[in-house]
Amino acid sequence: MKKQNILSSRPLHPIQMGLFILIELLLIFGETFSKFNLYGFFYLYDTALFLLGLISVFYFIKQTNKDWNWPILVLLILSFLYLLYSYFIAHNPTNYIIRQYALFIYLGLGWLIFSSFVNKQYQKYNVRFIVIIAIASVALQIGYIMYLSVFTDGFSLFGNMNYFSKMSLVGTIIAGAYVMVFIKKPFYKWLFAIAYITLTTTLGHSSAFLGAFAIVVTYIILQLPNKVKIAGAVIMGIAVLAFFLLLPQFSDDNAEWRLVFWKYSLKDIITNYYTVLGHGFGVPYPTQETLDALRENLNSPWFEVRPEEMYTSPMHNSFITLAFHIGLLPSLIIFVPLIKPFKETFLTNSNLRNPQADFLILSWVGLSVWSSFNVVLELPHTSAYIWLVYFSLVYQFRHSHHSDEEA
Repeated sequence: MKKQNILSSRPLHPIQMGLFILIELLLIFGETFSKFNLYGFFYLYDTALFLLGLISVFYFIKQTNKDWNWPILVLLILSFLYLLYSYFIAHNPTNYIIRQYALFIYLGLGWLIFSSFVNKQYQKYNVRFIVIIAIASVALQIGYIMYLSVFTDGFSLFGNMNYFSKMSLVGTIIAGAYVMVFIKKPFYKWLFAIAYITLTTTLGHSSAFLGAFAIVVTYIILQLPNKVKIAGAVIMGIAVLAFFLLLPQFSDDNAEWRLVFWKYSLKDIITNYYTVLGHGFGVPYPTQETLDALRENLNSPWFEVRPEEMYTSPMHNSFITLAFHIGLLPSLIIFVPLIKPFKETFLTNSNLRNPQADFLILSWVGLSVWSSFNVVLELPHTSAYIWLVYFSLVYQFRHSHHSDEEA
């Protein structure tokens, strides 16, 4: 099929343009934009995103072929029931209820905004924009590191937080998906892949490197014959485990703090809430057992000297946070729309797959690893971009992954 020049086709949808602008502002201005307080609980970014969501309702109603994502709708309805319980029955503190429910607000707005404009044409714009943010992030990171090396006393390329903004950090992770999929010549592909992996080690987050590593290894697995892909996935899991056991970056106090928090949070969710129930909203994240373990094993009284942090600092794993609020098994609904994309990708030979679909798959792999080690989906700094990748991936395999047109 002959490729079309999408620059000469229809312009961006107004809602799509609004979403892209917000993400660009997050890339350029970072937390200065996302944390800019207007008044009280009202922040500039959140207000703009909410208004964009309200306008999206009008366009969603007008959509003739609505992109209903029923697993996500079920997840949102379930979270809303827990919200009602937390406020009207449990009478938990309102300010903490709102703060903790933000995870589902960003998810809901992401679905509504995306569904209000998406079609095959706008989907191509989505993928191109995701790529543009990734490339721009790498350029910003390189320029920012050069700036720090010249103007910062005691600058260290490794070990410091050297990222320009949270969005540039996330975009840099996704850049690896672009390198592996769209750079065709093997020499340049692997040259850029090595440079990309090296760049992620300078960001100050070991989990950024781990996300990059997962993208590259997943790409290699996808090139294997179908019969050995499972073996490749097992080897990848062993390699990730080896990083935890062998690399000092994953055995420092911060890493151990996370592991303790995850361990006792999952124990609480499984044993006390039977995997099917959640805590709701406006409640402390750490259990007493977690507090005791942090104090005794790591000599960390973090929550005890900062009581408010018990309500505002979740597990540094967005998926465990999701399970904490609505239950472990219900939280797995978030992965249901991803079954088809991953199943078809792993069962299809590399020469028959659409590069655009592969790019989205690899992007989500990197982002899911990143989200598994950080507070990401709960916060405004990058969640809109991550949900854009998620919903674009799901839509790609529902409607357009058999197309021969690329991003």
